Amino acid sequence: MSIIKRVLTYVKPYKGRLAAGIVSMLLHSFFTLFFFNVFHNLINTIIEEISTGEKGLESLSWIALSMIIVYFLKGITNYGQTYLTSYVAQKAVRDIRADLYAHLQSLSLSFYNKNRTGEMISRLTNDVGILENAIVNGAIGVFYQSIVLIAGIFYLVYLNARLSLLLLVMLPVITVIMKNFNIKIRQVSRRVQIKIADISDVIQETLSAVRVVKSFGREEYEYERFQVENEENFRARVKNAQYDAILSPAIEFLAAIAFTAILWYGGYEVYQGRMNPAALITYFTILLAIAQPLRSLSKLSTTIQQALAASERIFETIDINVHIEEKEDAEVLADVKGKVNFKNVSFAYKEGEEVLKDINLEVKPGEVVALVGPAGQEKLPW
Repeated sequence: MSIIKRVLTYVKPYKGRLAAGIVSMLLHSFFTLFFFNVFHNLINTIIEEISTGEKGLESLSWIALSMIIVYFLKGITNYGQTYLTSYVAQKAVRDIRADLYAHLQSLSLSFYNKNRTGEMISRLTNDVGILENAIVNGAIGVFYQSIVLIAGIFYLVYLNARLSLLLLVMLPVITVIMKNFNIKIRQVSRRVQIKIADISDVIQETLSAVRVVKSFGREEYEYERFQVENEENFRARVKNAQYDAILSPAIEFLAAIAFTAILWYGGYEVYQGRMNPAALITYFTILLAIAQPLRSLSKLSTTIQQALAASERIFETIDINVHIEEKEDAEVLADVKGKVNFKNVSFAYKEGEEVLKDINLEVKPGEVVALVGPAGQEKLPW
């Protein structure tokens, strides 16, 4: 199952609210584009009809009232799409975090002997946090901006197909550039999250054993170890920022070339009498409006790739098999009393590295037995 499909399984239980949010999103997009139609009528009225007297003034008043109504409806639908989609996203992230934590609790001690605690903390906090930001601000934003962009392009084609040809040629070029950068950003984002986990692990190890560090005067050694990981994290983050800094200006530059060419050709169309000035003003206003989705999609693309890298690490952990499982017919023992006997007991976290070998001991009710080893002291509560 792909990463996106797995994330969507957590969204599915809240599909009712999600559907309502999507409807609100579609309505908001419709009102946004409808506003441009009203704006077109307004410009046309100002240019051609305002001089006709009272009738032109009446048309202007109705158009102005329509603009106010459209903005009011946009505000309502914007609230619906923002609240409902955020509710679904937060619920899904809550469930992912809960499943990850429950699975970590179910894993055996051998897992924690082989894996660093800081790494698991990073996945539970940092990676889930990145995914949360991506679902709330990234995926929903990409969906909405894509709707506005596609609908805006269709409306531009409706206004003037010849004028829209250059824009339609430029979009595949922009898509290819974004796709190539997305692959690099996702790889670097995964490296960033690994380095954050390394830093978390060093901090957890050092601070949890700070008495030992100070007793042996190892502060300088621990600081140098931290700085190595800190520097690696810096390099990974700078590389990520570099790709992001290149992608957005590149997309905006290509869009600027297309928009400038369209403006020039639109002026030529007006000069030739094939397009009225009001239509050109409306056309270019819509162009400026869809420039925002283009810029947003390039920025949100980075957020989505970071989230995909984080999701891979989260689901890698959830997919780890539980080595010790309860039998299906296991019985719960209630009110157990008596002593505990160990006879020739051996134990190992890793195969071939026994930490207990042929242990024989008896623990009576109320006694506390401590097993002391080089790593410290553990108490068995008997």
